[in-house]
Amino acid sequence: MRYHSFDRVRICETTGMQDGYLRIDVVNSENNFPIKGAEASISYGESGQTQEVLRTNLSGQTEEIAVAAPPALLSLEEQNREKPYADYTVEVRAEGYGPVKVKGTEVLAGVLAVQPIRMIPLPAQPSDNLSTILRQRSTQRLY
Repeated sequence: MRYHSFDRVRICETTGMQDGYLRIDVVNSENNFPIKGAEASISYGESGQTQEVLRTNLSGQTEEIAVAAPPALLSLEEQNREKPYADYTVEVRAEGYGPVKVKGTEVLAGVLAVQPIRMIPLPAQPSDNLSTILRQRSTQRLY
């Protein structure tokens, strides 16, 4: 990744980018059970613009996707001042759980990065139907 400055405009040249791979594994923090149907949003850079939205399967895993990462050779160059990995932000939401946001998920070129997510269940809310049933039963007289 090279940056070019033209007056006050900074342009990132991504022609040297390669594919890295990312998968998100989502579980319940209380029992480590996988969470099916969680929505994972993946974004890159300061803009925070979502690049990809994935859903978890029965095992609580998203599919593996290819994402841009700097060339792996950057990590072998002694004079290199650039990060040899890409930083992604992963935000996960699931019904009945508090949202989780992880900034700094590191992806290297040619490597599968697995981001584990442990979601905390929200406190149970009494159902309106249940409270209605309980009220109806409590007003009945027993003979």
